[in-house]
Amino acid sequence: MKPPVYCLVSLKIREESLNFARRQMREVEKEVRNSAGCLQYHYLQNLDDPTMFTGYGIFATNKDLHAHFEMMRTRTNRSEALKQMLDPEVELTVQTLDRV
Repeated sequence: MKPPVYCLVSLKIREESLNFARRQMREVEKEVRNSAGCLQYHYLQNLDDPTMFTGYGIFATNKDLHAHFEMMRTRTNRSEALKQMLDPEVELTVQTLDRV
């Protein structure tokens, strides 16, 4: 059996969008956790800088991870809402990882 695929997404939210962003992230967590191949999915908020978030996901296969990315990309309303919440000064980063 192949090991799962890990994904970390780091993003910074505009301070004025924090409450809305938290609600959106809780909705995304529910959706993603119910999708095929998702083993775990969480958003974590930085305690020192509450505008910084990390999305943490574990997927059964790389195909499942890419299906998740595709789902997020095609949900136009959610994608646009997220873009509006992001701090334009800090780049959103995505890392796909394998366990050592």
